[in-house]
Amino acid sequence: MVYKKNKGIRIIRVKSMLNLIWVTMVVVGLLVGIATGRHEAIVDSVLNSAKNSAAMIIGLIGIYVFWMGILNIAKESGMVDALAKKMKKCLKFLFPEVPAKSEAAGFISLNLVANILGMGNAATPFGLSAMRELDKLNGHKKIASNAMCMFLVINASSIQLLPLTLIAFRSAYGSANPAEIVLPTLITTTVNTLVAITAAKIMERRY
Repeated sequence: MVYKKNKGIRIIRVKSMLNLIWVTMVVVGLLVGIATGRHEAIVDSVLNSAKNSAAMIIGLIGIYVFWMGILNIAKESGMVDALAKKMKKCLKFLFPEVPAKSEAAGFISLNLVANILGMGNAATPFGLSAMRELDKLNGHKKIASNAMCMFLVINASSIQLLPLTLIAFRSAYGSANPAEIVLPTLITTTVNTLVAITAAKIMERRY
């Protein structure tokens, strides 16, 4: 955060509370392990966790590469523009101040599709691009626009029609039926998204 004073600009760095919590947990865990003589178990746990994480990431590479490739092909082939047209009424309701033919609308469409397919990481580049385009349309550079807030809310909740990432995780960890979460996930994320959009629309009218 930046504050302007008479004697110049004073920069205050605010540490993330989440990072502080994780660091505290790690330090406390190490101290307790050393105090109780379980330092070997801690070392084994760290090494096994790193090994499992690496194996899991490698297992997810294929599915992410495939879907990110598909989404980029869709963008280059013009399918994004066509999709934006199909989603015109929905986008107009959610983002009334965003022009239907703008690049922001195209990136928002891609981001929504990727999120609906459960590809959160694949949706991130399109989400960042969409936010940059929305910022260009924003008349108040120091205040997030209604469209930017709505976009953030939708990404935070996000309907999951096909939670591919979770299915891949469950498959990697040996689930007998990794796809059984599809219906419960669809129901809960749909409710979450509807509540989030409703709340955002109410706040838009109040402020």
